[in-house]
Amino acid sequence: NKWGLLDTNLGLVLAHLIRVLPLMAWVLTGTFDTIPRDLEQSAVVDGCNKIQALVKVVLPLSLAGLAAGAILSWLESWNEFTYAIYLCLADTTLPIKTYYYISRGNWFESAAYAVFLTFPVMIITFVLQNYLKSDYLSGALKY
Repeated sequence: NKWGLLDTNLGLVLAHLIRVLPLMAWVLTGTFDTIPRDLEQSAVVDGCNKIQALVKVVLPLSLAGLAAGAILSWLESWNEFTYAIYLCLADTTLPIKTYYYISRGNWFESAAYAVFLTFPVMIITFVLQNYLKSDYLSGALKY
């Protein structure tokens, strides 16, 4: 508590970042390794600098990996219960409220909270599912 991170949103965010960063690094490394370097070099030959090649070529081709990583890391943070119960002592989050209702035996209210917990997961997945296409690279280069 001497750093002032206990019972703050910043402490909770940092705890989630420590857990999610290795997953994101693994997903994004695999994504960027699948993009051929020849596409970036072709963009440079066509007049793009490195930043333009990144923005106009590499990032659009990596949207599937970015969306998959975003969904996975968001689900990791959304479903995390342990950090929230130990790091947020005064403020209660929705999973903690659900836990308290279940432990009291109020099953109808806990079922309603469970439905509210699944809505954001479904909405985020439906919004980002358009970016989960990996067939953009087929036919990009001729050898």
